[in-house]
Amino acid sequence: MLYFAYGSNLLSRRLAVRIGACAIAGTATAAGYRLVFHKRGQDGSAKADAFGTGLDSDTVLGVLYRVTAAQKRRLDEFEGAGYRSADILIRSAQGRGQAVTYVALGHHIDANLMPFKWYRDLVIAGAYQWGFPPRYIEFLETHATQNDPDRERQRRNMAVLRMRPADFR
Repeated sequence: MLYFAYGSNLLSRRLAVRIGACAIAGTATAAGYRLVFHKRGQDGSAKADAFGTGLDSDTVLGVLYRVTAAQKRRLDEFEGAGYRSADILIRSAQGRGQAVTYVALGHHIDANLMPFKWYRDLVIAGAYQWGFPPRYIEFLETHATQNDPDRERQRRNMAVLRMRPADFR
């Protein structure tokens, strides 16, 4: 199945650490959605959400991974409470299609939250990896963040940015 990643899983190393290596089907866009950091994560910080607006002018950029059913089940566990799996329409170099992604449930949305800096940095690294437009990257880079009070969690997540492919095989 095709999985449309738009948050920290944009970074292929992050996803590989979580569920194993996945085949990459390319980049894609999802019209009618806006990238918002407002989903309350289990750690109390904001996580990314492909927030449905229904406006064609709103677009979320992402990458398509081919995942197995077993990988999807592991991904469901990582995404955790507050997200639901949803089929969305995407557009890629191959044309229009459908992919599965995660969208925040209304009762897990809090517009007052900020992402941890390490989380936002994983999203930025993924955007650079896939060659997203400078304007999209600038939006990410200028988004307000907070420091993670859990230094060990921060260290573990920042280590993903320094990994090489051989580190997660």
